[in-house]
Amino acid sequence: MTPGLRYLACLRLSADSDGSTSIDWQRGVIRHHVNAPHLSGVLVGEAEDTDVSGSMSPFKRPRLGRWLTDMADEFDVIVAARMDRLTRRSTHFNELLEWALTNGKFIVCVEEGFDLSTPQGR
Repeated sequence: MTPGLRYLACLRLSADSDGSTSIDWQRGVIRHHVNAPHLSGVLVGEAEDTDVSGSMSPFKRPRLGRWLTDMADEFDVIVAARMDRLTRRSTHFNELLEWALTNGKFIVCVEEGFDLSTPQGR
């Protein structure tokens, strides 16, 4: 982990009624992670996609897709509360992972402990 990285919160919900993965819950998990003293990270934005299926490519999501294609220079890390908030398809996750590696970005999924910004995660 590198202190002071710029984080983009990735929030996704298929249906606005799912309380167990609500946007507020996701936001809280992400903020708690980013604000951890050992990270000293900065949350620079949120890509909040509601009513969006987990089977949709991250690059085609209305908000996340825009960050990935038009605003990639504004963040260092994509952080999600859980991996399934990024995508539910392994092919889409692999595409996102390849994009991140090519563009010098990190991916963090807090609940799973998946963190490419650490030597152990890489």
